[in-house]
Amino acid sequence: MFGDVGKMMQKVKEMKSQMKDAQEALKQVEVEGFSKDKNITITLSGEMDIKKVSVMPDLLNKEAKAVENDIYAAFKDAINKAKKEASKELGGITNGMKIPGM
Repeated sequence: MFGDVGKMMQKVKEMKSQMKDAQEALKQVEVEGFSKDKNITITLSGEMDIKKVSVMPDLLNKEAKAVENDIYAAFKDAINKAKKEASKELGGITNGMKIPGM
């Protein structure tokens, strides 16, 4: 009985180590999200930290609402890509288990 608990604890320890490695790897990943017309690019890390925002100069002559919509679209695209990268990186470790906060 106690052997099973020991094996389980060892497995948890291994998973924690793998998660730490995966999180370090995600720091190195960068994804780019684009507005529909490619006038705005937002670069995020795999941890979803904003690294860079690029705006094409001709976009600055548009109405504020159009610029806001483009920023929203680019950010949403970047977030979705970062989530996919995190899922790929962490999915193999958790074997598809849904772990809160991950």
